[in-house]
Amino acid sequence: MLCVGVKSPQTIEELIKRKRVNNKEELRRQVEKLRTELSKSRKDKATLKEMMLKEDKRRAFLDEQIQSRDA
Repeated sequence: MLCVGVKSPQTIEELIKRKRVNNKEELRRQVEKLRTELSKSRKDKATLKEMMLKEDKRRAFLDEQIQSRDA
């Protein structure tokens, strides 16, 4: 028969507090990771937007060139 240790209420409370602290720390790490990913995504979005604007200008220029050539 296995012998199960009986823990005092104080020990149980300490374990719960430690677990709570560990959970909070893990949540903080996850939030920080998400913030970093969000920041990167925002930068990527800005870069893509800038590239699209350049391509739109380029396309407009080429359209003008074609129209002036056809005229």
